[in-house]
Amino acid sequence: MRRPDLTTVPLVVERALHVAAPAERALAVLADPASTAFTAGEPGGFGFVVPGTPAGAVGERRVVVHPDPWSSALIAAVADVVDVVPGRRVVVLPRGAGRPLRRTMTAEPTGPDSCVLRVALDAFAPASGIALMQETLGPELEHALAAVAHHLGVGPPPAPPHESVVLRNIRKDDERRAWRSAGVPRVTVRVHASVDVAAPPLRAWLAVLDARHDHWWQHDPDAVAFTVPGTPSGQVGELRCVVAHGSSGLEATFAETVAVDEGAAFVTRDRGFFAGVRTTWVEPATGGTRVTREAVLDLLDGSPEAHARQTAALGRGLDALVRHLTA
Repeated sequence: MRRPDLTTVPLVVERALHVAAPAERALAVLADPASTAFTAGEPGGFGFVVPGTPAGAVGERRVVVHPDPWSSALIAAVADVVDVVPGRRVVVLPRGAGRPLRRTMTAEPTGPDSCVLRVALDAFAPASGIALMQETLGPELEHALAAVAHHLGVGPPPAPPHESVVLRNIRKDDERRAWRSAGVPRVTVRVHASVDVAAPPLRAWLAVLDARHDHWWQHDPDAVAFTVPGTPSGQVGELRCVVAHGSSGLEATFAETVAVDEGAAFVTRDRGFFAGVRTTWVEPATGGTRVTREAVLDLLDGSPEAHARQTAALGRGLDALVRHLTA
């Protein structure tokens, strides 16, 4: 059997579309991560700018999210804007592991109310996979451009995305993985920890309810946390996000607020591939407030070491809470 050529070579996939709209306006729609909702062609997809980063400028950090079709998990990709020419070009670089597929979006004016809108993807990839990647990525770019034109009111609705051989194989693999995953024995791990802190209950409640403090439970000192824009902060339906370094580069993970007993307790549900429910209680105690945190997790590993790791995460977060409230 002939072995595939794994030599890496440049990969460039580019598509363009003439659009009857001003260049600045067309590029603003194409480059907006929120446009993922209609450009990706996948139901439930969405994107947003990480709060605190400069929207529309170099240094903007964005997250694009697609629901896993076989579970309630949210699959996210983190990327940074690395180059901007206002109204003309935006370049986005993924921050995951592997070979980053850089996306360059440009708008070339052809008149005051028209332009050529262009998207190019470039990376280094194995020579043997170039043709399949072209087959997969080209139609995706065509769909995105047509969706932008339709959103601007200057084009028909885009046709359903073309399903390439690669995508069909990926979906088959996903389905097999889902069935295998459903059959793998899980171990329910329940851990809890509590701390007393010399602070009023209301102050402690506001601190733990604030999604911006969810990085307290992370190993990564550079992790950031926040409420996903457009979801109700501190209420049922809130989507809480943490962006941190993981095995796949920068990763975004999500939890959904599913219950709130105002001033006393709230519950979140992990939106990853493994089920997890986390409950936080706040109650008056002598000299201040007691905060208790419990996590009930379905894991593949129920060993004492796994239990200790989860307990340590609870302790790490509660220690950070104490420092925050007593600083």
